[in-house]
Amino acid sequence: MPSPSLLRLLLLGLLLLSSLLSSQAKPTLPGSTLPGSSLSTPQASPTPAQALPVRVVPSAPALPAALPRGGASPRASLTSPSSLSSLSTPLSFLLFYALNINYNIANKRCLNQLPHAASVGAAQLVVGAATYLLSLLLRLNIVPVLPPRDSRAASLLGQSALAHLAGHTLTTMSLGAGAVSFTHIVKSCEPIFSCLALYLYTGQVLPTPVYLSLLPIILGVSFACLNNLSFSVPSLLYASFSNVFFGARAVTGKLVLNESAAASSWSISGSGGYYGAITLASALLSVPVALACDGRGLHAALSALPDAALLPALRLLLLSGFYHYINNEVMFRCLANVTPVTLAVGNAFKRVFLIVSSVVVFKSEVGLNGWVGSGVACAGVAGYGVVKEKYAKLEGQKKGK
Repeated sequence: MPSPSLLRLLLLGLLLLSSLLSSQAKPTLPGSTLPGSSLSTPQASPTPAQALPVRVVPSAPALPAALPRGGASPRASLTSPSSLSSLSTPLSFLLFYALNINYNIANKRCLNQLPHAASVGAAQLVVGAATYLLSLLLRLNIVPVLPPRDSRAASLLGQSALAHLAGHTLTTMSLGAGAVSFTHIVKSCEPIFSCLALYLYTGQVLPTPVYLSLLPIILGVSFACLNNLSFSVPSLLYASFSNVFFGARAVTGKLVLNESAAASSWSISGSGGYYGAITLASALLSVPVALACDGRGLHAALSALPDAALLPALRLLLLSGFYHYINNEVMFRCLANVTPVTLAVGNAFKRVFLIVSSVVVFKSEVGLNGWVGSGVACAGVAGYGVVKEKYAKLEGQKKGK
């Protein structure tokens, strides 16, 4: 079996190759999503996976200099943007899955040694913010231009950063309180809370079939929790509340990106712009939160660690923060070339891979109910994306008439 250092080197190589290809690839499809969200958003943004009805013109990286004339469809060469795009998307999804699995494994191992989830989550956000700043220095990302301080967009961006902080911290707490597999079974419910947040923020009521498509998710998660050998009440509560905040992040982020697309004096719509901005803000806010939650307990936990275990624990902390940020950054890049339905299916498979990998690595006991319920819930996530995209297209056609 390859060593961890070799696996990390392979991940870095895939990341560089994917970034190189995506910088030359042409985004051809209109949909994308916010990071880490199960609710779809405009092209400029990943969260998390189904399309919202409002669309914006993307500000995606590396648009081609010109489009073919006369509607022609010339044969693509090996170095043409379309060929590179077709190669970049599978690589990006592969890297997205690999980073997500590595993050969850490194995060759980770190929490096993440092059982202070608020501090671990804060450290991961700080590492992510440092990674984003480094990407700006290396010109891998474009510096975002923030909205005016007294504008509605600035208020929404602040709410999105707070929701990101709360959602990430609560997810980390859930992972610390229970099995990784159980947390991600509960996290499959995120589309439900995204629909609720959409109504609370905008008053928009989705078509009845869209809400009915949420039933398999609810039934699947409920069945998975029934007699689950990894069941944990604190983990269930933390994961459920994290779904609430990530749903709010998805909707506020979508509203910010809509305003960014229409604004002329500011823009955060580029690849990594929105997620980088909320990562910087949430990292700053996370430090006082960690001090308030853990305080002296963290110092005592670090002091209690043997010298031989201190450096490995810190290494896991840094790696988990890096994986968490790059995972979302890769999502921004790869989703420029896929439809919301593809994303919905991709996110459903992501949950499956996470559950299976955590069971293999940590020897978690899921049980038959857990496997059947999680399968139904993940299939429900994909079905929700298909139904929601269908009705979003119908709504767009009605408005176009």
